[in-house]
Amino acid sequence: MSSETNVPDTSQTDISDVGIRVTNQLTPPSKTDGFNSQTFPSYSNDSIPMPGDWAQYPAVLDWTIQVYAYKIDSQSKACIIMVHSGSIQSIIAEVRLTHTITSADNGSGAFVNHLPRTNDGQQDGQNYRYTIDFNETLNLQDKNTNPFEYNAVFQDQYTRSGFIQNGDYSGSEVVFSLRKAPLGREPGEPRAYSHQIHGLTEFKCDLKSSNQYKFNLSFDAGSTPVTKSITVSL
Repeated sequence: MSSETNVPDTSQTDISDVGIRVTNQLTPPSKTDGFNSQTFPSYSNDSIPMPGDWAQYPAVLDWTIQVYAYKIDSQSKACIIMVHSGSIQSIIAEVRLTHTITSADNGSGAFVNHLPRTNDGQQDGQNYRYTIDFNETLNLQDKNTNPFEYNAVFQDQYTRSGFIQNGDYSGSEVVFSLRKAPLGREPGEPRAYSHQIHGLTEFKCDLKSSNQYKFNLSFDAGSTPVTKSITVSL
């Protein structure tokens, strides 16, 4: 690959998705006992290594995680919902951009969920439309120890152009990523691309006496992953 081919056309930055966050009803009433909300700007303008011929043009990652943590089921379990936002600036290439979240030492009774999932996108040519429709009834408790139900809702609709979003989970780990669609731009046409981050992750586990829940994060653009961690307080 020549040096001329390696130079990205940053004068024309393609926005790979268009969307609007429509509904966020994840904050319960103020009477709730056992709820906490935290914002983690986990990656802020971080440089992410790219592989091979693209190494001189690292991706730039801004990944914010808004956390909503609840004590549920007679305060015997923790429910932690993460809403992902931010952006990835990268050079178009055959590179998968991968987020990984792993629940670390958070006890037994683990449950994990992530939206959108792999194959959730509705294809229209090079466009893929995604809908996050999270709706779950949580069994909470007020400050007078009275139980009540809260309907936690989050909805997001957006369209990605030329890229497909995958989302998979198993055990205590979630992996969600972006890859070039089969009809996307061909290799050898480097160009600056901006991808907005969308996603919702849910973890549940037995309540810990420390009320501290650690999660390991990783972002990989096909070279050396950049790892961090966050600790959620409940």
